[in-house]
Amino acid sequence: MVVDVATNKAVRIEVDPNHTVGSVLETVVGGLGLPKDRAYALVSGNKELGPDSYPMTLQAAGIRSGDKLDLISRPIGGRLPAVCPSFRGPF
Repeated sequence: MVVDVATNKAVRIEVDPNHTVGSVLETVVGGLGLPKDRAYALVSGNKELGPDSYPMTLQAAGIRSGDKLDLISRPIGGRLPAVCPSFRGPF
């Protein structure tokens, strides 16, 4: 079961140990109807499975049948526009 921590919506999916973290993430995001233009990560226990983990199989990531995963939205970095042209912040 995967739970979106922002909305508390849950989706239960059937996967094999050879599925990748990325394929599970795509299925969950689609199943919950979330915007696909955002970055997401899965959390298993205290371990965040972000973009570096997407190619890993569930077995390699240590995820077993019946484990509960949390889905979190990850902000995509960027630069904020200057509100005041004279502001010289730490950018």
